[in-house]
Amino acid sequence: MMLFAQGVNFQNLTYAEALEKAKAENKLVFMDCYTSWCGPCKMMTNEVFPQKEAGDYFNPLFVCVKFDMEKGEGVELAKKFEVRAYPTFLIIRPDGTVQHRVVGGGDLKGFIERVAKGLDEKTSLLYLDEKYESGKMKKKELPAYYEALQDAYMSEKAQKVYDELLAQLTEKDKLKADYWAVMSSSKMGSDDFNLILANLPKFEKNIGKEKLDEFLYQSYSSALSRYMYGRKTEGLPALADLKTQIDALDIEQKQELLDLYELADIALSKDAKRFVDVFEKRAAGNLNEFLPLLYVARLLDSELMKADYPRLVAATEKVLGGLKEGQEKDYLEYSIYNFTKKA
Repeated sequence: MMLFAQGVNFQNLTYAEALEKAKAENKLVFMDCYTSWCGPCKMMTNEVFPQKEAGDYFNPLFVCVKFDMEKGEGVELAKKFEVRAYPTFLIIRPDGTVQHRVVGGGDLKGFIERVAKGLDEKTSLLYLDEKYESGKMKKKELPAYYEALQDAYMSEKAQKVYDELLAQLTEKDKLKADYWAVMSSSKMGSDDFNLILANLPKFEKNIGKEKLDEFLYQSYSSALSRYMYGRKTEGLPALADLKTQIDALDIEQKQELLDLYELADIALSKDAKRFVDVFEKRAAGNLNEFLPLLYVARLLDSELMKADYPRLVAATEKVLGGLKEGQEKDYLEYSIYNFTKKA
């Protein structure tokens, strides 16, 4: 008797046995390709796949198996399926044909949506690959193919399809929901990104506020992080121009972006005094807002005074007191240790 009712039933089968069982049960094979050191792999194993909703979805559709790509049969399977990133999830037909590939984990709802695309013939990677290679793929089908290639971590081919599609799009096309998959890959500072900024009401109407806000938040938070962490900023607007653009946005996460801007401005100006004041103020906030401060503290190490460190220690201890055991707690304890040495 198998006791997997509360989650995904990963069965102890060889690859050949999984194919045989899938054929007998009229199912597909769902293969989890993982490694022992992969953090997202562990997250999927410990937090996503044990959920009852995961079992309810996967178990009726698939014979589910998992292989460590660095041990046993997994070594050959990694070569056979050209697995180069982890976790990789394969949907395989009983005859051994790979129907779809998904790379990377995520929350259950989003992950099921990605897997479901592999069950729909018109959005599965195999179908789209074959249609593209036949030369019969229409312009309206290219976005789905581009998304499937991105999801499969096939970056080189995805870029080729992206360039091919972009060359065919008129400005009117670019405003349509049909082509948002391509437009949402626009890099900040590019003509297409500026087109989005110039037409925010139209994009909101066509793709919905939630999608648009998420795109804007991710774009600006990524740009601000590059300034904040001292990474390359070629091609990005100047930091002051980013602030002007953020001020004009109407999104729920606007304050989060303004907080990131404040940190980026401090890091760029090396303003240690302002940094310590902000560090203490944000110790009352949530952990995700506090963690970037610890990194900026390292960047400003040569600017900070000996008298600043006791204040950093006290603020970090305040955050630490509200945490359970885990990686973040270890990181905060290590930060306190380093701050104390310099006090």
